[in-house]
Formats: sequence, structure tokens, C-alpha cells
Amino acid sequence: MAFGLSILLFVIALFAIVMIHEGGHYLGARLYNFRVLEYFIGFGPRLWSFRRGEIEYGVKAIPAGGYVKIAGMNPFENDVPAGDEARAYGAKPISQRIVVILAGPMSHFLVAWLIFAGVFMFSANWNVPGVADVVPSVAAIPAQGSPGLEAKDRITKIGDIADPSEQQITDFQNAHIGQPVPYVVQRDGKTVALTLIPQASPAAVGGLQPGDVITKIGDLNQPTRDQIGTYQAQNVGTPITYVVDRNGEPVTLTMTPVETTLKDGSQVVRVGVLLSGVKEPPLVAFAHAGGQVWDTTVAAVAGLAHVFGPSGVHAMLSSLFEGAPRQTDGAVSLVGASQAAGHAGSQGAWAYFFSLFATVVLFIGLVNLLPLPPLDGGHVAIALIEKVRGHAIDMKKVVPVSAVVLLILGFFSISAIILDIWKPIPGT
Repeated sequence: MAFGLSILLFVIALFAIVMIHEGGHYLGARLYNFRVLEYFIGFGPRLWSFRRGEIEYGVKAIPAGGYVKIAGMNPFENDVPAGDEARAYGAKPISQRIVVILAGPMSHFLVAWLIFAGVFMFSANWNVPGVADVVPSVAAIPAQGSPGLEAKDRITKIGDIADPSEQQITDFQNAHIGQPVPYVVQRDGKTVALTLIPQASPAAVGGLQPGDVITKIGDLNQPTRDQIGTYQAQNVGTPITYVVDRNGEPVTLTMTPVETTLKDGSQVVRVGVLLSGVKEPPLVAFAHAGGQVWDTTVAAVAGLAHVFGPSGVHAMLSSLFEGAPRQTDGAVSLVGASQAAGHAGSQGAWAYFFSLFATVVLFIGLVNLLPLPPLDGGHVAIALIEKVRGHAIDMKKVVPVSAVVLLILGFFSISAIILDIWKPIPGT
């Protein structure tokens, strides 16, 4: 139930974004006194409409978006009312045409900025490494005369707990810091008994507290969660200086990352801290949301280059026709994005739901900015070419290019939808 409702909410929100996009064109056209003929939700036959002034507003039968009709934009239709020739699209200065066209896709960046800011204010900014909790113990050293844990050891017993979970191991060690604890591990097919002494975690020893925000690690200022993990892994056994914000005051701490063996024998580097996001005040949230829009845009541009590049096209064709597995960085349709949003909503992960939605909004805006007709970026490119050449381009000659672009985009869209239904990317 929650899954379906989350998908429905996601789709409704996407539909609203389309109307906001068209609203950008509409406002820009009204600002410069373009002759706007229609502003409709949907396509196809009219279901309902009304006229206010010189503009017809309404709803059409096919709920696949919407449009703003500006007189003079359709090369196959003479729709400029008599006496309004100076208000037609082609009669307006190029700079005004560009503003009207860009107002649509730029609205995506504004909406994404507002969504990210809302997430950071009302949920948390997960890019900021806040300390949710300090784990008392993350490693154990061998007692006198006992061998220690080795890489690939699989813990099958700790104390009197057989086949313990990772959480049970952590809890048992936390409860027996400084005390000898019997372990049983599987090592190269053999059962080996160990006696280990859980040690206080570097975070506990160093004085880290829940509520702290890590603002510096080593020589990295304002590190991300990933950067913290990478830096610690590169400095195992080396004391590291951390600076944290504690109730508005900087506090300097020293911690030494340690390598510890998990239940399955894999080894990880830890200091004993559980990181979380940080709920931010409005001014900080809006500032960080701007940075998030930039970072997401950069990642989306790289994603577009990959998806439409040789490797992305080959991966899609291989998945479609050769049975190759989907790549995690491959193209995802709105179907796949809706499924991911549905899973997020059904699990109550609304911060992720809205962050995903903002990312999709940005991606759609960027696609619209591609300098290819009939996309908005294509109209901007044509206006700039006209500026350089000094005369108008016959838009009827651009129609075949538009058809090819729509064919290619249609192929990618339909292929991604098929793959998202038939062979979804893990995690979506």
C-alpha cells in the first residue's frame, strides 16, 4: 500500500514539475509581452478550458505533461493574430527569446534547491558528518598466550553465544571491555579457540561525544562521510587530529583508527563512531542546498556523458539483446526512479525520497538544456546561431533534425523502461 502511494506521489510531483517548467516559459513570455495563445495541462482533445483575456487555459485528455503555446513558434502554423505580429516569437529580440526558453529548464534548478533546503532543515543534511553515537569497543587484542584474530577468520562463537550476529558481537564486546572473552573462529577449515580482550574504542578514548559534528580530520576541512572513511583507512595505527563542533565551540581530539575483523572474516577500519546527518537552520540549509544542486548537476552531466557515450550505449544494447547484467551507472527511466521512490516511501525514508525527486528534477532540466532541437537547449542554440549569422533560420529545415533527436531519445527512454521492468538495476 505504502509502496503504491509513494509511487503515485512521485508521479504527481513529476507532473507538477512539468507544469512549473511550462510556467517558467509562461512567466518569461508575459514579462516580455510575447503573444501567449494557450497554457494547457495535458495533450490531445480538450476536456475543459476557459479564456482569460487573450489566453486560453485548460486541461486536455492525455496527462503526459503540458505546454505553453507562443504565437509564431510553430513553423507549420500561421497562428499569429492580426495586429500582434510584433509580439510573435520570431519578432522578439534574441536575448528575450533566450530568457523565455531558459526560464523553463532553470525552474528545475530552483525547485531542486528548495527541495534540498527543505530536506536539510526538516530532516538532515547527510553530507555533514554528525556523530549519532560512540561505540564503546570496536577491536579486541589477544590475551597472554592466545593467538589473535586474523584476516578471513569467521567468528562462530563469542562467550556463550553460538553463531552470533554482527550486532551481538559488538554488544558482547561493549559489555566486556578489558575482560578476557572466549572466541571460536573458523580458520582455513579448522576450528580455533581464542581468548581476546575487547578494548575501548578510539572514539571513546579520544572523547568524542554524540552530537559532535566533525569539521576537520587531519588536513581535510569540512570532510564528507566518505572522505572521513577514506582518510581513516589510509592512516590505520596513526594518531589523527580531529576537530569537532560541540555546541558551537571547536574541540580538538586525537584518535587512532584500528583495523578490526568482522564476523565473516572481512577487515574494516574503525574508530568507533556512528555518523548521521545534521538538521540545519534555514540560512545554512539554503547555502548547503546550493552546493548540493551544484554537486548533483556535475554528477548528472557526467552521467549524461556516460549514458549517451559509446560505453553507455554498448551497455544498454548488451543488456537488451545479449542478456548482459545491468550496470549500476546505466540509464534509468522514470519507471526505475519511481520504483526507487516507492521503496523509499514504503520504508519511511522520506529524506531520500525527496532527495531522489530533486535529483530527477535536475536531470530532466539538464536534458532539456541539451543544444538539440526540439529541446529548450536546441531553441537557445538556434537563437545564438541566428545572432551570429545575422538572419533567421528557416525552422522547417530544422524539423528533420528534431525528428532524429526525438527518435534517439525515444529509443533510450523505451529501452530504459523495458530494462527497468524486466531487469531492474539492483537497489532501484
